[in-house]
Amino acid sequence: MTQTADEQTLPPAAALELEVVTRETLTPGMVRVRLTGPDLADFRHVAGQDLMLAIPTGEGGDDDQETINRRYTIRRYDAAASAVDIDAVSHGEGPGARWFAAAAPGDRLGAYGPRGKVVVSPTAAWHLFVCDESGLPATAAMLEALPAGATAIAVVEVANPSEQQTIDTTADVAISWVLRDDEEPGDPDRVVAALGATVLPDGPGHAYLSMEMGVVAALRSALADRGLPREAMSPKAYWRRGVANAGHGEPMRDRG
Repeated sequence: MTQTADEQTLPPAAALELEVVTRETLTPGMVRVRLTGPDLADFRHVAGQDLMLAIPTGEGGDDDQETINRRYTIRRYDAAASAVDIDAVSHGEGPGARWFAAAAPGDRLGAYGPRGKVVVSPTAAWHLFVCDESGLPATAAMLEALPAGATAIAVVEVANPSEQQTIDTTADVAISWVLRDDEEPGDPDRVVAALGATVLPDGPGHAYLSMEMGVVAALRSALADRGLPREAMSPKAYWRRGVANAGHGEPMRDRG
């Protein structure tokens, strides 16, 4: 089951063997794949955590299929069905996008999780989420995990209106959709401007930033300029413009 945000001990990660149950199109650029398996019985996670999937690359033989690791947020867990839903961007040339675009019932893959420490702060008086399509599943999962009446703001950049989604939450959430008009993602100017026009509530808040690496850095700087302390930010770069994610499933960071 999904744990509540005030549970401080994150569940341990474990190896999982999963099989595709269904695949559905959520928007023109995002799909939802439901995965099941006996390893998901009594599965526990905290909203915002992810699974590291061993994505088949299409290379190698049937008995020796090569894989590459990619991390995807657990959008929802269905205890009755022992299944998890994973939402993923389905356009692009990366191995993850290709696999999700073609996933079919019966396809199998290995996974490891739950992983990740970016979960809802139990002490924040208000919550700010800033994301693009890559971070939208995590943002939606955490918004839906907030208790009734909690105060939250979400600034979500997507390609165009067809990529907007409905988020079912009992929290008091104000969502601003920032549209790129189908321009390439990864430019910080548009979302930083939208954030600058956003009024933040009084009291101790917490920000969850899940976008391209350079955009996340720009957002951190903008929030610091507005007085939000470093410890009140949970930044997570989901991708890096022009650079494929590393073998551990996340963007490679510069050394030095």
